[in-house]
Amino acid sequence: MQGIDVRLSLYEDGQAVTRDCAEDPLDRWGLHASHQVDVTMGGKTVSIHQAPQSLTPSAIGVGAVVWEGELLMGQYLCSVPRHRFLGCRVVELGAGPGLLGLLLAKWGARQVVITDKGSVLPLIRKNVELNGLGDKGQLRGQVEVAELEWGKQGYETALGSIAQDPVDWVLAADCLYIDNEGQSPSIPHFVKACSILCGSNARETKCLVSFELRSEEVKHQFLQAVAENKMKAKLIPRSSLPRGCQIDYIELYELTKG
Repeated sequence: MQGIDVRLSLYEDGQAVTRDCAEDPLDRWGLHASHQVDVTMGGKTVSIHQAPQSLTPSAIGVGAVVWEGELLMGQYLCSVPRHRFLGCRVVELGAGPGLLGLLLAKWGARQVVITDKGSVLPLIRKNVELNGLGDKGQLRGQVEVAELEWGKQGYETALGSIAQDPVDWVLAADCLYIDNEGQSPSIPHFVKACSILCGSNARETKCLVSFELRSEEVKHQFLQAVAENKMKAKLIPRSSLPRGCQIDYIELYELTKG
C-alpha cells in the first residue's frame, strides 16, 4: 500500500531482515509474516509486535496481525485536521494488535480504550508498553485495554460501562466476516455495539468502519443491520482517500445515529 511509511521486521530463510515498504511494495504475506511492524503516519511512529505463529483459530486468530483495512483507515485519519483528536475519547473495536488506538493516543487523544476478545488482550498490552503508553510510559493512564466480544453473553453490559463517558471516535477495521455456512452471525451484534457507543455522546460521534469486500453478503448484512439500528452509513468515496490507498477491495464507511 503506497503512501504509508511501513517498516517490516521478519525472518527470511532463517535470517532476520528488515524491509522498508517505501522502497519495496507492501504485500500481505510480508505484513503477516513480520514479528514487528513500524508504521509512521501523521508524523508519529507506532511500533506493533505481531504474533504470526498465532494466526490459527485455536490461538489468537486474525487479531494476531495488522490488516490492510487498518492501514487504510489510519491514512484516512491523517487527512482529518489534527485538532479533531486533541482531548478526545476513542474506542477501538476488534483492535487486533491495536494500531489505530495507539496512533490516536500519540496524536493527542485524552483517553483511548482498545478492545478485543480475551485471547488478544496480552498482545495489545504488550504493544501499549512497547509504545510507552502503559503504566511505565510517559503518558500513563492514557490507554486502557478492555475485553469486548460482541455477541458474547454480557457484552452489552461491557459496552454500557465503556460508554458511561462520551465517546468522540469509534474505530473498527476488518471486523466483519463470513463463516463456513456463508453467514455472518456477528454483524448484528457488531453494529449494535457501534450504535451503543455512538449514543453515548450528545454531540455527534464519529464512527468509522472498514472491511474487505470478501463477499457481497457481508456488505448486505452490514447495511441491513445499520438500518435496523436506526443508523446511517455513508460510504467514503475512494477518490477522497490519499493516493495509493484507493483500493478497490476495501470499503470505508462513516456511521451516524438517526
